[in-house]
Amino acid sequence: MVLHVYEDGGGSGVFESVMLLAVASELTIGSDGKQRTQLVLRVLRTVSIGDRANAEVSIDGKTVRVDRSKAHDDKQRTPLVIDDSPPLH
Repeated sequence: MVLHVYEDGGGSGVFESVMLLAVASELTIGSDGKQRTQLVLRVLRTVSIGDRANAEVSIDGKTVRVDRSKAHDDKQRTPLVIDDSPPLH
């Protein structure tokens, strides 16, 4: 799962990030002692995109592409590619 998130601390900055998440179900014991299944969200990776990047995020297989061509700061206008494939040994 991929989330495109924004953080605004009250100043002029609006900081964008991409979060790669995993969703799983796990067994747990409830307060009544009975076994239950619960959904668990795990953060696999967080990548900062930048301040007011106006980014567009797309997914192609295991690759997340971040288009920052409309970023507020022209130094941020480079694309990001996040490849979540396992590393080669």
